[in-house]
Amino acid sequence: MILMMTVKSLSVRLRSGGLQIPLPINFDFLGFTHFWGKTRKGGFAIFRKTAKGRLAKTLKSFNDYCRKDRHKPLSEQYAMLNRKLRGHFAYFGITGNLKALKAVHSKVQKIWHKWLGRRSRKSYIPWEKFSQFLKRFPLTPPRIQHQYYQGHPLVNQ
Repeated sequence: MILMMTVKSLSVRLRSGGLQIPLPINFDFLGFTHFWGKTRKGGFAIFRKTAKGRLAKTLKSFNDYCRKDRHKPLSEQYAMLNRKLRGHFAYFGITGNLKALKAVHSKVQKIWHKWLGRRSRKSYIPWEKFSQFLKRFPLTPPRIQHQYYQGHPLVNQ
């Protein structure tokens, strides 16, 4: 927070003198890409989203699971996929990352549909039938688990 307040006050001083400072480069840390962005009030803040490499690794693990266990009973697959999704949402479910969580959710649905359609030679499932199937076995919806900015005393000044 002190860094953000210092950068803000410094940028105000430089702008009043006709100069502008460039924003720092984005960086990946702990599975998140940290980047500078504008808030709704027009100030600068550090935002976080799921790193591309981490997102690809997650989707690959879901794909591998669905491929290896496609012949298991549907209730077992459903329980394991939901467990994995809940774990992913628990770690990556931070303020400002809902778009990435929704992308993971929809891609996991597509991956599961793909591998259920490859259980045998004639087991292709049309998407309409799969959406009815999802009503019976709904995947855990994405939600924000950690709200970092809400109610923080330095943010609400």
